[in-house]
Amino acid sequence: MVKTPSGVSGDTATDKAQKAAASSLPKRFYKSVSVAPADTGYTITLDGRFVRTPQGTEFRVPAKDLAEAVAHEWEAQVEVIDPSLMPLTKLCNSILDGVIPNRQVVIDDIAKFSGHDAICYRSEGPAELAVRQSQVWDPILAWAENSLGVRWICAGGVMPVTQSPQTTNAVKERLADTNSFQLAALHELTTLSGSALLALAYQDNAISFNDLWQCANLDEDWQIERWGEDSEAEARRQMRHKDAQAADRLFVLAGRI
Repeated sequence: MVKTPSGVSGDTATDKAQKAAASSLPKRFYKSVSVAPADTGYTITLDGRFVRTPQGTEFRVPAKDLAEAVAHEWEAQVEVIDPSLMPLTKLCNSILDGVIPNRQVVIDDIAKFSGHDAICYRSEGPAELAVRQSQVWDPILAWAENSLGVRWICAGGVMPVTQSPQTTNAVKERLADTNSFQLAALHELTTLSGSALLALAYQDNAISFNDLWQCANLDEDWQIERWGEDSEAEARRQMRHKDAQAADRLFVLAGRI
């Protein structure tokens, strides 16, 4: 650290903000982290004491692999407990406190996205972008029609298009038996991509996570190719990508029951 001539710390504003944030974080108060079997799956213990969510719900996950991944996040905390470095723990907390008691609300929200799905809105120009959208997104719509038995309507520009009630009903039916942890991951991927159809295709193994991310960022990538990157926009994209990767990991781990 560089010091001023008077001996006062020469921290930048960013340095100070980071230090202030770190000072407000709780200290690590435990020595050991363990995974323990529970009635409905697995839980985490800190020095033998069971972990609970912020709302006091018992922390239980359905798969041992997921529990071990969460335990690793707790073990990786050194002097303080930093939630920004614990994405799986945060997701599981939100599932236990919010998703499980409100499953139908989450399903309905994903279905609502499908009513104005991002891949149904096509550019009116330039022609090159419209062609790329068709090449990348049309196979997803074809998959949806084949797999879900209904057809989505596409529109040019940003004017809203009304999908048939059968589309949202088909999405709800497909999600009905999805376990709550994977459901939460799909909701996160839907929100980040703007597309329920991409999330459902991912769930069905019709596309990979990387495919989903590329499809979701098609328009932005096209703009970058022509005009270059904006540093602030790129930082936001990196944060979204980090969240999407955590959702992908949650989906995979929650399925290993």
